[in-house]
Amino acid sequence: MNTATTPGEVRDHIVDNPGGLDLVFTGEKLLSVNYHDVGSVQLYRTQGGRYVMRQRRSSRPGFIEIDRLEIGQSAEQLLDLLVVGLGVTAMRAELGLDTSIRLD
Repeated sequence: MNTATTPGEVRDHIVDNPGGLDLVFTGEKLLSVNYHDVGSVQLYRTQGGRYVMRQRRSSRPGFIEIDRLEIGQSAEQLLDLLVVGLGVTAMRAELGLDTSIRLD
């Protein structure tokens, strides 16, 4: 895990919002990663139980494809917004979420 804070550490955060006002909340940073298929992703859980995801991805220097902030009810809901690939699978594993679907 590549986090700027200790996992489980609750503190104040200011998250840059490329589409409007910055987001300010108290909570914990769950992960901060950078994968070629999803770009840079930070995921937080607020004290109120909501989840915040900040994503920025560029395909080449100087060209930003995705630059967004999303708020959701669960980490899984926010990860489902990302392009499925190795990065998402690694993030799901790191968060203890299912990385496969079982068929009977």
